[in-house]
Amino acid sequence: MFQTKDMQAYFSKQSWYRENPYYTGKLTDIESYNVELIKSRE
Repeated sequence: MFQTKDMQAYFSKQSWYRENPYYTGKLTDIESYNVELIKSRE
């Protein structure tokens, strides 16, 4: 799920973290729009 083993190890140790088996990593159209909007304003 995470890009690095360090991040996976960190979150695995957190009591509040639960991996979402349905997470695909893809952004919705609205999320993609928001990313582009923020990038254009930086």
